[in-house]
Amino acid sequence: MIVKEWPSHEGWGIWDEEQNRWMTNPAGDRAWWNSKEAAEEELRVIEKAKFKVGQIVQRLNEVWTIQTISGLDGQIRYYLVGSYGPLMAKENELQEISVRGKR
Repeated sequence: MIVKEWPSHEGWGIWDEEQNRWMTNPAGDRAWWNSKEAAEEELRVIEKAKFKVGQIVQRLNEVWTIQTISGLDGQIRYYLVGSYGPLMAKENELQEISVRGKR
């Protein structure tokens, strides 16, 4: 992931090169910051995350997909979607699960 300036907006975003898309906020909109430094700080926190966007995880015996990750205030928060709707979780509340033999 890299920090990029938006050509059509006075702001900065995080571009996910693997998924070929902008990082989104929990509402599904592009996440943006007023300064390059703020976006870079968010990226530093997110890069330390144990889990990644799109990964399937378990929380309280339910299966969830990570929609987006936030590094707000230096704390990693995962925004999940699943059969019970959206949910926010901290890293210590999630377990990695194996899907179809993949990890």
